Amino acid sequence: MSIEVIVAPDGSVVTGYPIGGDGVRESAQALGLLRKHRGQLLPTTKARALHNDPVDLWHYLANRAPSLSEELYQQHGILLDLLALTGDIDEPQDFVRRSLPALGWMIDERHFDAAVCEATRPVRDLLEHLSLLTWQRGVYPSKQVPSKDATNFARTVLSGLSKQSHDTSVRNTGQSPSTPD
Repeated sequence: MSIEVIVAPDGSVVTGYPIGGDGVRESAQALGLLRKHRGQLLPTTKARALHNDPVDLWHYLANRAPSLSEELYQQHGILLDLLALTGDIDEPQDFVRRSLPALGWMIDERHFDAAVCEATRPVRDLLEHLSLLTWQRGVYPSKQVPSKDATNFARTVLSGLSKQSHDTSVRNTGQSPSTPD
């Protein structure tokens, strides 16, 4: 496990994020499905309620996916990765790799691929654990590629963000959704 450094668009330095680690537990905790109690990992009430309802679990995860990380670079990586998954982009990681510097992120070239992987890790871990990534056969080196369901999931996440943004602006302006501007 190594530690990398990224410079944010505002000039602040992001240091100390680990490359690698157990993303399953972290993702489940960030999504509100797993909690620690007296040193034990336990399912939350929400996790137990969603256990036998895959459709509601899908929508719950889609609504919570953007909040998988509090780190700004990962929030950008998550959104860029989801955006790439919704389109006809063969290599979503390449899209993120090109987009982060365009947003003003400065990443040491020696650690660039690791930084991109770390920026997109929360959503990639989630997709992997939902079995929405498949191993591409017949290529070397082998790699995971998103399935059509990953595209649908990404669209669900982003459409939820659009709705949340609209609901927030309605609350802030005091207008009902049906009130003309």
